[in-house]
Amino acid sequence: MQTEIGGGQRTLTETPERFQRLLPKENTVRVRNLIKRYEMGTQTVDALRGVNFQIQRGEYISIMGPSGSGKSTLFNMIGGLDKPTEGRVYIDEVDIAQLDAYELAWLRCRKIGYIFQSFNLIPVMTALENVSLPMIFAGMSADESRDKGVDLLSLVGLGDRVQHKPLELSGGSSSVLQLRVRSLTTRRLSSRMNLRVTWIPKPDLKSSHCSADSMTKTA
Repeated sequence: MQTEIGGGQRTLTETPERFQRLLPKENTVRVRNLIKRYEMGTQTVDALRGVNFQIQRGEYISIMGPSGSGKSTLFNMIGGLDKPTEGRVYIDEVDIAQLDAYELAWLRCRKIGYIFQSFNLIPVMTALENVSLPMIFAGMSADESRDKGVDLLSLVGLGDRVQHKPLELSGGSSSVLQLRVRSLTTRRLSSRMNLRVTWIPKPDLKSSHCSADSMTKTA
């Protein structure tokens, strides 16, 4: 799989030099003075206000809070999906703000596994193609990713739905495809990944609002 990045084709199997350096990596994630502001008309919304924490290798943590408290914003910063207004995010002690387009794409593909709370399925692709795509980006051959995709779909009871597109699946099947299959796919690739980020919606029974548990696990 070749990707057009920065004006040329490069494969995401090429490890960027800054990730080849031998560094002390007790901290898989380190966040320093993280601030994120959004301009909404004439108002400024502070989604994150000087967040500081670190996650050591092997730790499993949950970040909990009411809807709108900034959990998804925080994980977007950690996962390299968005940039902070101020502050730094380090993955394996590499400042991701310093990464170029290829290095950032490589980081997302090879170091971080995402499982979102929404389905995020590609509507024109089949269930099998949706499952196989991240494995192809991670360097697997088309045949190997297809075989593993069929195995994973069969494992969760979707073996007879491999050629169905998302709109042809029930809401429950789409949820299984998003959460369970992608979780299993991430685990299959976890020897290459340091961080798994999961957004899980969870109803707050004590409130009319919705709270969420967001979990981060380091390999």
